Amino acid sequence: MQKRTTAAAAAALAALVTGCGSGGSSPSGTGPLRADGRTGGSVSACARPGQPAAFGTAAFRNDGSSAVRLDRVSLRDPKNLRLVGVYAVPGQNSGVGAMLGWPPRFFSSPPQAWNQRKPVPGYRLPPGKWVTFVVGIAASGKPGGHSSGTLIDYRAASGSYLATDHAALVVNTGSCP
Repeated sequence: MQKRTTAAAAAALAALVTGCGSGGSSPSGTGPLRADGRTGGSVSACARPGQPAAFGTAAFRNDGSSAVRLDRVSLRDPKNLRLVGVYAVPGQNSGVGAMLGWPPRFFSSPPQAWNQRKPVPGYRLPPGKWVTFVVGIAASGKPGGHSSGTLIDYRAASGSYLATDHAALVVNTGSCP
């Protein structure tokens, strides 16, 4: 009985110590930014090594009662890729799927939402509003350039959070059409 009590007390203490210091300020996926349900799968582009490609991400909505401030977007588990830029585009559709070039160049007039793009750091998303992200990435030249998605660091009145888009981003550097 004594061993169980000691073990239970040790486990409770470990859980308490692990939880200390977070105070709502460590990144978590439980914040007010919610994906539209289209995260997952993969998007790919074919490019020469070092040539950037642009990718649109899933849309995220602020389900909170106050604005959130975006801090940064980064690649999730990147392999042979580097991030060259990122924009926040208001609304549920950036008009960008996957295309060569950074920033993206449109063959016809760009979508209206694209004209309202802003840099991510400091972007404020009001409650109930949507945002998509357009990321520019380039392959290092080694085959197999991919990322298992994007990570969105942001702040709300209740703390700092981390949202994830699980759609893989792939840049093929082999024989391109």
